[in-house]
Amino acid sequence: MFRLLFDANHRVLLTRFFGTLSREDLSAAAESARALMKREGPVRGLIDFSDVQTIDVSIEHFVSRARKPAVLADGERVYVMPRPDLYGLGRMYGTYQGLAGNREPSVVRTLAEAYVSLGLTEPDFRPVPESTLDRLA
Repeated sequence: MFRLLFDANHRVLLTRFFGTLSREDLSAAAESARALMKREGPVRGLIDFSDVQTIDVSIEHFVSRARKPAVLADGERVYVMPRPDLYGLGRMYGTYQGLAGNREPSVVRTLAEAYVSLGLTEPDFRPVPESTLDRLA
């Protein structure tokens, strides 16, 4: 499962994954981000995996996704991956993104580190209603 939140002032899209991380959620989150960018234009990405309990995605799938163009193209992306297994996946994904010619995401362990990395002070993330994304798709 995932939720999208947007801080229009800082132009940051926050994607929060929770529960079981699945291929379907990764794909749906990417499509939702593309839909939001149709309306908002380029944004920076903050992808938070802090509440992921289980990973139901193969290493091969992560590698395959990493070799494709990034959803945010040249936009800055920061992944919050506190657990060692998630952190390792994030670093691996970033390496493959770089090898494919994409900008590598930053991988950090805490949301506070992500805020510093993105220069966020007093962020105002607001939920992006699914109905809004449906209209934009």
